[in-house]
Order: sequence, then C-alpha cells, then structure tokens
Amino acid sequence: AWLPDLSGMRILRCYLNMDRIGEYQTELHVFRDARTAAYGFAAYVRVIYSNSDDVKTSLAFRKWHVTPKKSTIIPHLKLQAAKLAINV
Repeated sequence: AWLPDLSGMRILRCYLNMDRIGEYQTELHVFRDARTAAYGFAAYVRVIYSNSDDVKTSLAFRKWHVTPKKSTIIPHLKLQAAKLAINV
C-alpha cells in the first residue's frame, strides 16, 4: 500500500548520446525467430556517429508469443514471427 500507482508511469529510452555533437546515422535492425515453444522478434536501434568510430546499439522493442498447442511446423512459425514484427 505504500507504493504509488505505477500504471501511469512511463520510462523514456534515450537512443542518442546528447553529449555528442555532430552528424549521426540511425538504423533499425529487426530479428525474428521461432522455436517449438515460442516465436517472436526483437528490434534494435543502431546509432553511428560520423565524427568518430562510436556506435551505440540499444534494444528498442521485443515481442514473443507462446506457440499454439496444436502441432505447427517451424517454417510456419517463422512466418508468424515475421508477420508479428511487421504488424507492430
């Protein structure tokens, strides 16, 4: 009861180093996978700073689903994972 209601709390992620000045390039990399137990994807943001060799990679989003109980082949689950990544 001593904890405040945290349902409205948001934590923003910082993908850029605000101390860095100069040009930068951002890339989004999405990886998907499927197993007999689950399928899903993970998306990473990659920031490349042009005035140095500094590169920063951060997990931006991920989502997984449990595989249905009925027997499903792995290639079908990999397609489901790709569909999940596109729809999000």
